[in-house]
Amino acid sequence: MAFSSLVTFGETLIRFAPAPDQPMDSLHQPSLFLRSLGGDELNVSVALGKLGRNASYLTVLPEGPMGQLVLDSARENGVDTKHVVQVPNTDIGTFTVLPEKRTVHYQRRNSAFALHQPSVFNWPSVLASDGSQWMHMTGITPMVASSPRCSWHSALTVAQAHGVPCSVDLNHRPQLGSLAELMECLRPHLAYLELLVVSLDSLRGLAELEGVAVSTS
Repeated sequence: MAFSSLVTFGETLIRFAPAPDQPMDSLHQPSLFLRSLGGDELNVSVALGKLGRNASYLTVLPEGPMGQLVLDSARENGVDTKHVVQVPNTDIGTFTVLPEKRTVHYQRRNSAFALHQPSVFNWPSVLASDGSQWMHMTGITPMVASSPRCSWHSALTVAQAHGVPCSVDLNHRPQLGSLAELMECLRPHLAYLELLVVSLDSLRGLAELEGVAVSTS
């Protein structure tokens, strides 16, 4: 199916990762960390923007330098941010890479995105389409908190009503909840999706949820 513009919706976090070969033998001494942006939905929009395609990104950001960092990065890569909402006196979510524990630590529960009012988005206006738009989201957003979940459901429902095709990258994050909980959110929208992207691990998990035997060979 051809489309001329893409709309994505989700959260962008500030990512902190230790610099390569950074000694971590003293917890009290200053350490060098690399700062970058992490957000699958923004990444998709940026990738299309770099290819010269029309891409829009929707999210909720704090007013101030951290929110502006995300906006500037998106705009620098050709992404339309006119629907982004900024809220004063709020924070942006972060995650820190912990190589010694082989995991990441999230701090996003009180982010502007996690706590936003779903009414800030006028989805019929955003998705009013002549059939040339496509909406892409992930399974991360509905698991962040109740407000993002409500906005995520609304976006998919309105997209269906306006005939806007949708894709979802399942992208299950165990830190946010179980695969069963994620599928409970997604199931009402499955029949309408044009594309569902799943990892091999998630595919095995889905098979188990449906009672399908999975070969380990």
